[in-house]
Parts: sequence; C-alpha cells; structure tokens
Amino acid sequence: AADGLPALAVGIGLERGTGVAGLVGSQKLKEFTFVGGTGNVAARVQDLTQVHSADIIVTQTLGDSLDPRFQLRALPDSVVKGIEKPVAIYAVDGFDEDGKPS
Repeated sequence: AADGLPALAVGIGLERGTGVAGLVGSQKLKEFTFVGGTGNVAARVQDLTQVHSADIIVTQTLGDSLDPRFQLRALPDSVVKGIEKPVAIYAVDGFDEDGKPS
C-alpha cells in the first residue's frame, strides 16, 4: 500500500468432512489432491469470499468445531452448486488472543 500497489486479498473457503487425499499423476508429474464432497463445498464457499468481501469463510460444520476465540460473523445462508439445501456460512473476522471468547 505504501508503494501505491493494490491491497493483497485472499479468498479461503473451509469445510469439515471426509474425502480422499493422495498423489495423482505420472512418474514425471505428480500432484497432491483432495477429492470428495467436502472439497467441492470448500471450493464453492471460497467463491463466496468475493461476494461477501471476506478473506476467510467457513461453513457451520467447521465453525461449530472451532475454538470459541475465533470471531465469526454470520452471513446469509447460501445456495452452492451440487448441494440441495442452502449452506450456513460465517466470515472469520479475527481471533481473540487474550483467551476471552467474543
């Protein structure tokens, strides 16, 4: 910002669940990948970071298991491709390092 460059922004979508992880590819080119519904939902939630101007968005499935010191802000339930029901999502606005849940 001091050099007049645009601000750096990230978009991270997180979901909790099961899937299959491993190396795929050939002898010359291998890639680590994760497949399954959990990864698909996380990718769709990542797309919502631009819609809601949030760097990190988590689903309720993950949010329910987070340390209560994470500051979550409820966002409108969202329809994501491949999922029948709208998904409850939360923006991660911070973390209370003092140990007091917000």
